[in-house]
Amino acid sequence: MNKVSVLSMLIVVLNSLLVNVFAEEKTIIDRKNIYGGKTVQILFSEVDQNLTAYKIVEYFNLRGDLRKKVVYRRLTTFNDLKIDKVTELYAHDGTMQSVEVSIDAEKVKETGIARIKTHFFPDKSIKRKEIFYGKSDFDDQIYSKSVDYFNYSGAKVRTEFFLIKEESIRTGYTKLVLSYFGGKLIKEEFLE
Repeated sequence: MNKVSVLSMLIVVLNSLLVNVFAEEKTIIDRKNIYGGKTVQILFSEVDQNLTAYKIVEYFNLRGDLRKKVVYRRLTTFNDLKIDKVTELYAHDGTMQSVEVSIDAEKVKETGIARIKTHFFPDKSIKRKEIFYGKSDFDDQIYSKSVDYFNYSGAKVRTEFFLIKEESIRTGYTKLVLSYFGGKLIKEEFLE
């Protein structure tokens, strides 16, 4: 597994531990959300500096199954990224569909990465990883987004790089597509 994948899974485990052990105040903030169930807000005390989250919002369906969890974080550093917020989406059967990590604005300027979203197959292996780029201090930034696609065995099969508007106008292309087979690059093409 690559570093982003390990980071995503680590964040999910830490978030679950936080809710069960350190909850300060649980409040129902909506009795009928978009999933048909209640929405619960969990606030954590600022006194405990060991906690990385200050608020968690959980969305349940009518049966009480967790469908979405948003964790608002105190600024902490994982893998040199300062994470503001983590959003987890769950399928009807409780399996995780995706995890999205949002990066602090100051760190976006430094790294160029604004958000990372990882999508999972039902067996929890990575299906797709999206990286959204924001305004950075780099002059050579030409992509707004990149998407890696994986097969069930975990091998990368395709990567798409979406060019920023200015670069698309300059080159006439909107994206670069790289295709892989057996771990090797087999095709590279620019598309309009």
